[in-house]
Amino acid sequence: MSAELLVSWFRRFLLVLASLMCVGIVSELWLTNHFETPLQLIPFVLCGLAVLSLGAVLVRPQRSTVWALRVIMVLVLCGGAVGVYEHLTGNLAFAQEVNAAAASAAPLQAALKGGNPPLAPGALVVTAMVALAATYWHPALAG
Repeated sequence: MSAELLVSWFRRFLLVLASLMCVGIVSELWLTNHFETPLQLIPFVLCGLAVLSLGAVLVRPQRSTVWALRVIMVLVLCGGAVGVYEHLTGNLAFAQEVNAAAASAAPLQAALKGGNPPLAPGALVVTAMVALAATYWHPALAG
């Protein structure tokens, strides 16, 4: 097997993996009723855009589709970072409301142990990084 063929296979593997990760994230969000406020709908939209752009690159790996994927994945990455922030601040606010003395004594612990899983939105960040890795030195961007 040539190195070019191996890299091509690995690139497709990463694109499919990122697609499956998006489907898994949406499934988990749906099962946990993560659609009660407009802000909670953002990961659904981001994952939808991600799957469409990943599919476009898998079907037609052209300069425009690869760049569109990159832009969308930066948005997904930022959305994941905002989600981590929202979960942490929501947990901290809840802890302060329930027990102000305990929350002020250990704010980070209260934020990390709250009802919202603080690192769950990080799955969006990882998904974006996997997809971005698949576009590294992509042949459609050469020349």
